[in-house]
Amino acid sequence: MTGAPITALVIACAAVLSASIEASTLKTSSDFLGHSTPRNDVGEREIPDGLLFNDKVDLLDQFSLQGDSSVQAFMDFFIQRELAKNVKHTIGFYPAGYRVQFLNNQGCAAAIEAAHSKELANRVTSEPIGMYKSDICRLAQLKLHGGYYSDSDLHVLRDMRDVVPPQASFASVISLQKDGMFQAFLAAVPNHPIISKALDLSLSYYQRDNSTLNDILDRATNIRGTVVLRLAYEDWMMQPMGPGLQEKHDADWNSQTDADWMMRLRKKEKLDADWMMQSKQPGLEEKLLQPSFTTAYLMEEGVLSDDEFGQFSVNEPGLKKQVGTGDNCEVVVMDRANRKVLAFSHAVGSQSCQPLQPTMQGLADVVVVSPGSL
Repeated sequence: MTGAPITALVIACAAVLSASIEASTLKTSSDFLGHSTPRNDVGEREIPDGLLFNDKVDLLDQFSLQGDSSVQAFMDFFIQRELAKNVKHTIGFYPAGYRVQFLNNQGCAAAIEAAHSKELANRVTSEPIGMYKSDICRLAQLKLHGGYYSDSDLHVLRDMRDVVPPQASFASVISLQKDGMFQAFLAAVPNHPIISKALDLSLSYYQRDNSTLNDILDRATNIRGTVVLRLAYEDWMMQPMGPGLQEKHDADWNSQTDADWMMRLRKKEKLDADWMMQSKQPGLEEKLLQPSFTTAYLMEEGVLSDDEFGQFSVNEPGLKKQVGTGDNCEVVVMDRANRKVLAFSHAVGSQSCQPLQPTMQGLADVVVVSPGSL
């Protein structure tokens, strides 16, 4: 959808919306429990249960236009409401009692300071690009608590634990371009060395104290966070990213990737065993057993051809293409070996996959919602 039509529609709806700001405040259950059947393998899994999200505002809390009648405010509210629906959709794949954490900007700053340092927290607070704030915040969330992180616009189609094997202590997705990790889905045990390394690299980038690192990341236009995570992954696992189950190599590996410099400079880092003594945080469950840190599982991002889509649909009877506009609407997270599509990389209603141009009434119906309508 182009900017002009949506802007015109928003302006036309302004009178109705301004009169409905109080009614359009998003309301969700404070407990916000899922509804799927509990699994019988939870106790056998390295990665602890817990869903993690972050955004500039808490999409599971109340938010509103707060009297701002600008076009941008309406646009932001429209997107936030669609993302909130998608987050609720994600949580619905997990059983009642599953723990959920959603951090806003302030919560992210506190988590980054607790997980790493006040300096990194300050750097992230000053970061002008929101996606980079979120990239580092999810690292902090996972280092402190472990669990399963999902972007607000990742449109999941199943419980990710259907694919991630119990022995994996780290899981993510190889990006469509194969040059980074599509960290819209990211799972790990608490204090995983990959997560710790990625936090260290993030601070080093801000400090500009490593010209090789800065050259790599400065060239990673719009994908800095995905490249940081790939570098941290290949440094720890001592091998390039590859789909499926990977075991950590015991010796240095020869590679022509950007991770070469890390292998030459890497130092053996002492793992902080104090994480096992952490007090439990409200709303989250930590697994207080020492994980191995040696096994990872990577899925892939991809675009399915029409033939592939039909083949995957045999195993996924409910699989249907998304209806939206934008190059990212048909990008999926998949386990190609098992012919399973796990998620659409970007939900319809997000900035990367916008809905088809709505009618005037349709936009009003979407933006003006009654309390508790989600």
